[in-house]
Amino acid sequence: MPDPSKEKHDEELLKRLYTQLSPRLLVTAMEQGLCPADAEDVVGDVFAYLMRKALPRLAQMTERQRHATLTLAVRNRAKSLLRKQNRFLSLSSYYAAGDGRHGSEAPDREVMELIEARELKRSINKALDKLPPALFETMYLYIAGNLTGTEIAELTGVKVSTVYKRIKRGKQLLGKSTDLGGYKDE
Repeated sequence: MPDPSKEKHDEELLKRLYTQLSPRLLVTAMEQGLCPADAEDVVGDVFAYLMRKALPRLAQMTERQRHATLTLAVRNRAKSLLRKQNRFLSLSSYYAAGDGRHGSEAPDREVMELIEARELKRSINKALDKLPPALFETMYLYIAGNLTGTEIAELTGVKVSTVYKRIKRGKQLLGKSTDLGGYKDE
């Protein structure tokens, strides 16, 4: 028979995590290229999975580990959803472009812009994945999480000066890894 006090503790933990992290996780999902409605679905899916399968493991983690785990879970789920959407877009483009049997229209401009934007995001994500772990964490929180250096320092427990050095180095490495010519703040 399940322990009612443990279930109550787990439920409180899940509510607290949702309240604290869902806004940042929504941003993470939208940074991957999802619309707000899809981003909400992804975050909901991740928390539903946690409730069913991973809550005991999550309860044993530190706050920092929980945040990193949830961020990566949302990012991966968003990428999976985007892959499915891209397959649909590819098929739509194929049928719209036509080969004499499926129609003769070229894919419309909005579809092409969407595909180009997703390719750019893929390029940036591939470059991020090549960074060393400390730089990856900092740059991911900086770019995808849209956090300031001070917020990243608080979240990761690293000095603010170290965070800014990592951001500078990460920008240099991202500039070399992508054809963007460097990542610049606006």
